Amino acid sequence: MINDLWYKNAVIYCLSVGTYMDSNADGIGDFKGLMRRLDYLHGLGVTAIWLMPFQVSPHRDDGYDVSEQTTFNIGARKRPHANHSLASDW
Repeated sequence: MINDLWYKNAVIYCLSVGTYMDSNADGIGDFKGLMRRLDYLHGLGVTAIWLMPFQVSPHRDDGYDVSEQTTFNIGARKRPHANHSLASDW
């Protein structure tokens, strides 16, 4: 049995990286933008973040059916197959 039930009192914020915060003015949110706003989310009382899918996907399961685990597709909801980057970039 799990004794650490942190999630029962957690404030979980679900967000899409591609639409949250843009750090390089290309119109698509990115991880650098998200990291810049972590203090803001913490100030709101957020204790956990649920990230919407950002890996390449055929979108048969709303993005949760990942087809390529090492490639990010952060801008997929705005422009399909746009803004790919390798996991090694992070």
